[in-house]
Amino acid sequence: MKPVVKIEVVDEEQGARRARFLCPGCQREKFLWLKPEQSPDGHSWHFTGTVESPTFHPSVLSVEDWPEEEGGRRVCHSWVKAGMVQFLGDSTHELRGQTVPLPVYEGAMEGFVRSENGPELGK
Repeated sequence: MKPVVKIEVVDEEQGARRARFLCPGCQREKFLWLKPEQSPDGHSWHFTGTVESPTFHPSVLSVEDWPEEEGGRRVCHSWVKAGMVQFLGDSTHELRGQTVPLPVYEGAMEGFVRSENGPELGK
C-alpha cells in the first residue's frame, strides 16, 4: 500500500529545505522554511516525524489583510503535531478551536488556485 503523504519536503538548489502542505483551515498551501535555514524575514521551523505524520514547531501563523467587504483580516494559527492540525482560538476561520487531520498532499490539489502566497481554494 502506498504511504499517505501529508507534506512535501523540497530541497532547494541553494541547499535550503522547505516543507509544503495544504491547510484545511485557511484553504491555502503553506510553505515553511526548515531549520537550519531561514526565510528572508528570519522565520524557520523544526520538522520531526515523517511526511506521513509530520510535526512542526513553533506554531504556524499567517495573517492577511483583506478589504472589509471581503471579511477584513484573516488569521490562521495552528500547531501541526503527528499529522494533526490544532487550530488556535485566534484563527478567524470555521475550524478555530478544532483539531483535524492534515489532508493528503498531492501538490497543488484540484480546487486550489495559485496566489502570491501559494494556492488557495477557488471561489
